Amino acid sequence: MVGYQLMAWPLLIEPFRIAKVYRALSVMTLRPVTLNWLCLKTGWSPIFALQFVKEMEAAGCIRKVDPKPWFDL
Repeated sequence: MVGYQLMAWPLLIEPFRIAKVYRALSVMTLRPVTLNWLCLKTGWSPIFALQFVKEMEAAGCIRKVDPKPWFDL
């Protein structure tokens, strides 16, 4: 399982400037989230969410982390 954590706030283009996306990014500042979680919270398809994550990762805004320690509390 791969988790994604926000490292820097991205400059979002207009279609992404919606509450669902901002809420998801806000959670990602606190803990890593899985791709499945991101899909559930934003309503995106897995392919769309993966593309978004890849673009944010390339921009240096998101990093991959092991989410297991966060969920084994």
